[in-house]
Amino acid sequence: MPTLNQELGPLHRRLWVVLRYLWDRKGALASGGTHAGGFVFSREGLNRSNIQLYFTPSSYELKSVKPDPFPGIMMGFSNCRPTSLGSVEIKSASPVDPPAIQPNFLATEHDITEMLEGARFIRELSVTPQLATVIAEEIKPGLSIQLDADMEADIRARSYSVFHPCCTARMGAGGVVDEKLRVRGVDGLRVVDASVFPNIISGNINGPTMMVGWKGAALVMNG
Repeated sequence: MPTLNQELGPLHRRLWVVLRYLWDRKGALASGGTHAGGFVFSREGLNRSNIQLYFTPSSYELKSVKPDPFPGIMMGFSNCRPTSLGSVEIKSASPVDPPAIQPNFLATEHDITEMLEGARFIRELSVTPQLATVIAEEIKPGLSIQLDADMEADIRARSYSVFHPCCTARMGAGGVVDEKLRVRGVDGLRVVDASVFPNIISGNINGPTMMVGWKGAALVMNG
C-alpha cells in the first residue's frame, strides 16, 4: 500500500507535489505530518487519559527527514502530564547570549513507566486486525526488543520533544508572574505566552496559548 514515502521520494514525484500545491493547494504539502491521533488510558484506575497518540502516513529518519525508500507509517505517543522538570537560566548579562536550556527529559520513574506503557500500547495497536493487514513488520525498535530495560534504552535513544514547551514562567503564588501576567518585581513588564501556564496541559498547547494571548492583550489595553 503506497504512503507519502512514494509521493515524497523520487525527485520527479517531489516536483509534482510542489507543482500541485502551487496549482490547487492540494496534495501532500497541503496536509500536516500527523494525520490522526487520540488520547488513551495506558492502564486501569486512571480518571483521565494519560497518553496522546500520533499517526503519520510516512516514515523517515528524524535527523534528515528523508522518507524511507519503501512504504511506511509511523505511530508515536507522548505522556500527557510528564513530571520531569527542566530549567531555563540566564547565562550572562548580555542580551545576545542565548539562555541555558536543560529539558531534563525522562528524569522521573513516573515518566519512564508511562513511556513504557505507551510503547507497549502502540505494539498492541499495530497487531489489531485493522492495522495488521497493512503492516509488514516493525522496523524500530524491532520485535527483538522486548525487555523493559531494552525498551527504556530505545526510548532514551530515539524519543524527542513534541515541541510544546511551557511553564517556565509560571503564574500564581510564588510564580514569575501574577494573575495579570505582570512579572513580579519588574515594573511595566508582562509575559504573555505558554510559559505562564501553571502546569502543562494534557494535549496540544496552541488553543490555550491563543487564549493567553487574547487575555494578555485585554490586560494591556485596560492598563
